[in-house]
Amino acid sequence: MLFAKRNRNETAKQGENDMRFSMETLGENIVRCRKRAGMTQTELADRLGISFQAVSNWERGQSCPDLANLMELANLFGVSVDSLLGNTPDEPTEETAEPTAPSPQENVAETEDESDEITRILPLLDYMDEDAIGEIALQYVEKTGAIASILPLLDYMCDDTIGEIAMRFVERTGAIASILPLLDYMDEDAVGEVALHYVGKTGDLDAIQSLLDYMDEDMVGEVAELAIKQREKKRKDHRAERHQAKRRAKTDDNATHSPSKIAAVAPFLGRDVLDALVRESYEKTGSLHEVAAVAPFVSQNVLDELVRESFAKNESLNEVASVAPFVSQKLLAELAEKYLANGGDLSSLAAIAAFLPKSVLERFARESFGRHNTEESKSDQA
Repeated sequence: MLFAKRNRNETAKQGENDMRFSMETLGENIVRCRKRAGMTQTELADRLGISFQAVSNWERGQSCPDLANLMELANLFGVSVDSLLGNTPDEPTEETAEPTAPSPQENVAETEDESDEITRILPLLDYMDEDAIGEIALQYVEKTGAIASILPLLDYMCDDTIGEIAMRFVERTGAIASILPLLDYMDEDAVGEVALHYVGKTGDLDAIQSLLDYMDEDMVGEVAELAIKQREKKRKDHRAERHQAKRRAKTDDNATHSPSKIAAVAPFLGRDVLDALVRESYEKTGSLHEVAAVAPFVSQNVLDELVRESFAKNESLNEVASVAPFVSQKLLAELAEKYLANGGDLSSLAAIAAFLPKSVLERFARESFGRHNTEESKSDQA
């Protein structure tokens, strides 16, 4: 009986060893087929609709693909499932077989596969210190510029190192979009520092829109203010050169200061900064339409003041209507009354009617009706 139990234990242990060997063999075959196909781990993951971490685990023998993915792998590589498992020789099918004499470009792609160096250390990551992994990643990115290749390492690195890699990469290349995969692994301060550096160099707020969700509100405001200062500095530096093109420069200047250009970051700007920007824009354009984009974030007294100026200049409610939802009801009622007193048509109040008190609208309607009846009576008497 004891002998039978020992046999069962030895059989189970042998089965575990066979499974481990099968997973390792499968992983080695996936690596070989992937490289032969000229694909990176990330590219293979995209083709299969899975994460690159899953592909990395397969290739390290830490896990194995399910049947559906196994069949898809075999189809992609042009081999049989049995050959992937190591049960038969690896023989590509005719449809996807590699040419016997690859071109020089294919040879270069194979020898310079951007993930080769990283792939070699993947099985060791669980046994390495995060500082050592970070140092390798930093050196690799500085050497190759291939941010995507270090993605399998991020879970093993500290936030500070990832932030340093992102900063150095942007400093050297200016390619802000390339660091987007790193943002989930960076702390708010590190993301903010990268954004500050980039905007300080370029003054371009649009390019960092994807970073805003990863930054705290104070840093977003600081970046936006820096962008405004940088743009102002550039205008001053080039004022002499633009002397012969004043008309075009004025147009560009208005566009740069346009509140609609910073609407995305308006909630994070200091109130004083935003008020000053809106006031400057209105003085240059004389229009409330641009102000409408950021009206919810402008101080009430500043917005009401601009509305008063606009109405005094145009004696029209068209401009006022563009910001009516954010203007005080008291001021709207006051302007509507002046408009009617100056001979304006009651029907023109429709543009702001939704934002006027009901009692005020009813009073205007009654007064207009009364005036109309009085005029008809006088006409009849005449």
